[in-house]
Amino acid sequence: SGQADEAEKIYQELIENKQELVSAFKGISRCKKYKSRPAVLDAIEEYTQSEKLSETDLKSLYRATGKILNDIGDYENAFKYFSISKTPEWGTLRADFFEKQVELLTEVITPEFFKERENWGSSSKRPIFVFGMPRSGTTLTEQILSSHPKVHGADELGFFISKAQEAELDCSNVHTLEYSISRIKKKDVQETAKEYLKILNAHSNSADHVVDKMPLNFEVLWLMALAFPKATFIRLTRNPMATCTSCYIQPLGNIHTYVNDLEALGRYLLQYEKLMDHWNKVLPINIIELNYESLVNNQEEETRKLIAQVGLEWDDKCLEFYKTKRSVRTPSRHQVDQAIYHSGLDSWKNYRSYLKPLEDVLQESELYQRLCN
Repeated sequence: SGQADEAEKIYQELIENKQELVSAFKGISRCKKYKSRPAVLDAIEEYTQSEKLSETDLKSLYRATGKILNDIGDYENAFKYFSISKTPEWGTLRADFFEKQVELLTEVITPEFFKERENWGSSSKRPIFVFGMPRSGTTLTEQILSSHPKVHGADELGFFISKAQEAELDCSNVHTLEYSISRIKKKDVQETAKEYLKILNAHSNSADHVVDKMPLNFEVLWLMALAFPKATFIRLTRNPMATCTSCYIQPLGNIHTYVNDLEALGRYLLQYEKLMDHWNKVLPINIIELNYESLVNNQEEETRKLIAQVGLEWDDKCLEFYKTKRSVRTPSRHQVDQAIYHSGLDSWKNYRSYLKPLEDVLQESELYQRLCN
């Protein structure tokens, strides 16, 4: 909820009383941006070395250490701690699976697929879907939109990813995926839309629009397009090296296992771009593209354009998004409490000498130059 000072006091009290130390150390590391080496870093390092900890707890403490070291500009040691907090094989497995998933989706989901299912979904324009690679500016965009009096931000709902899992879509091969999707009937899509609108009403029953900011929704965009063809879809883009570096050094959670290996992370991003190219060609929806660098460098121009594209009248509160008080549960919590700043645009370059496996994967693709531009 943005009460960082109060949170820090609570974590400090836990540390002093030696209670819930792993959670307390992890939490206090994220309460602020450190300008010099804090005493808590010494306490974390001492605790890590003196106690017998589980692998999960150790990795949490390594990430906390890396975060503080990153804050104070010790990038070499920060990257070392970020790296030892990873499980590389998880990254490889996730990238392999996603590559197969994209191959099948691009073969099965075609323009004909949507022609056969025309008018299956809801006519509601209430949802605003914000998606893209994590760390591409999705949280900032949601904060800007939810600062408008007629818009409510619901954070990451995860509804459509769960629905796709419930449908037990079999990605073994083209035939099994086609069969799995063929079992989804018109009434199923309509019930999905009704259920989702009830969830939006639970978040706000008065706002004209509700923002569902879930980065990984791009994986199930076909289902969202079926259910809400008249909704607003906003895709965030960002320099690929900046995106991937931020993904690597931030604690993104277990759903993002591809971030555990730099090569796998690069492969995943390229497959994401391949899938988005396909969606742009076949989905019966208009996808608004918003570039993070353009938003930071030309805040008012890009924000006014975005608000107009969503179909809303202009409101100056959208420029002062950092004054909007709401709960944000992602690593961007600190960013949305401040005015837009430019220092983060090139911060990935602090780690460039350690990113060769990532850069090699990206540079091998013909997509790379287009992505950078």
